[in-house]
Amino acid sequence: MKDQGNDLLAGRTGEGRVHFGWWGQAARITETGLATVATLPAWPLLCGAVLGFCLCSWAGKIVSERPMFERFVRFSGPISPSYMFYPTASELVSYVRHTVQRNKYLVVVGGASYFRGAGQNPDELWTLELQRLLGDDYAVVNFAMDQAGITSFGAVAFQILAPEYPRIAYVTNASPVVVDPVDGGEVYRYIFWDAYYKGLIPLRSPWSERVRELAMEERKDPSGFELHLGKWIDQFTHACDLWTFIGYKFLFTVWSDGTPDSLARPRGLYVEGNDPNLTQRQRDRRQSREYGKRYEELNLDFATKGFVRNKSAVWELDPSAFEVISQLSRTMFPDDLKSKCFLVLVRSNPYFMQSFTADDWRRHEVMFRQGQLAFEGAGYHVIQLPDADFTPDDYLDGGHFMASGGRKVAKATAEGIKEVPLPDHPSKH
Repeated sequence: MKDQGNDLLAGRTGEGRVHFGWWGQAARITETGLATVATLPAWPLLCGAVLGFCLCSWAGKIVSERPMFERFVRFSGPISPSYMFYPTASELVSYVRHTVQRNKYLVVVGGASYFRGAGQNPDELWTLELQRLLGDDYAVVNFAMDQAGITSFGAVAFQILAPEYPRIAYVTNASPVVVDPVDGGEVYRYIFWDAYYKGLIPLRSPWSERVRELAMEERKDPSGFELHLGKWIDQFTHACDLWTFIGYKFLFTVWSDGTPDSLARPRGLYVEGNDPNLTQRQRDRRQSREYGKRYEELNLDFATKGFVRNKSAVWELDPSAFEVISQLSRTMFPDDLKSKCFLVLVRSNPYFMQSFTADDWRRHEVMFRQGQLAFEGAGYHVIQLPDADFTPDDYLDGGHFMASGGRKVAKATAEGIKEVPLPDHPSKH
């Protein structure tokens, strides 16, 4: 009976191998198919692969010139690198080119989460208030990104678009004692070199010399070499443009911690909603002893930047520190763009500065004043946000602004932009 049962299920091949049921049929079909393919010449397959590669490169080039983002207000989690989504330089500028007329005064907002609007819901974002205060002759685009520096992300779009928009400004949060590298630093340098190898960024001398020096330095490191090689290749293939476009419009293929239950969902379908718990989060930060202690220590340490202790152990200003800030900041942007950059010096939440002595506050003010002079000496516009204008309720936590704080930032920024004489108004086209 056992042998009969096996005979009923099995079919024997000429070589004595046994295949069972549908599996046997599938195996025979596979063997036949492979044998047939083996008899074909290799050149049609090779030509097909080359043609497919060229078509994908052509498609990437085409979609990179189209506006990808829909209902865009700011970069939320699902459409940011923290969620494994990497917008390209081409996609940023394409969005602006298709949504902002050339006769508008374009205001590109860059910087970190402070200016992205963490702590504010989408419908109360500070850049919406900035747009209202500036008026219809202006167009505000918020390209700020979490953890981005002065020269990161939005700054790349600003540099590309500057020749196209006669009236343009770049607005970013800044610190009086921090200068960023030309390419924005490790986290977001990918977008600078994406633009560089595509030839999108005008390379003005002597700034271009520093760019080339930095490229040579980074290529000495394995991770830097990989990045530069990849971006050099992508100028021809536009693979990143195509992959991002497909991931935004149709299908996403990379898992991220932020989207564990919807891996393949197109990122363009994620719509940022309002957070009803911002006030509670504000209270939680204030009530957390650990959080408060940490920020008090950070703020006290920050108030010593740019100072040295003299022989009497008293903190005194180190003029050379701010001279270094001024010198280093000269390389952040080409000379002809510095006058179009507005660096907004943001300050910490005074709620977490309760241990400050009179001397701490004095140094704090001196540091911000010296930082302003250093940046202005390098050719930038600087906008101060005085401590007296802000209350603890204007902050979500140690530094991010609630809606009320965002409105104050918008007011100071709008006033700073309007203080600078405008170039001639271009004709409409």
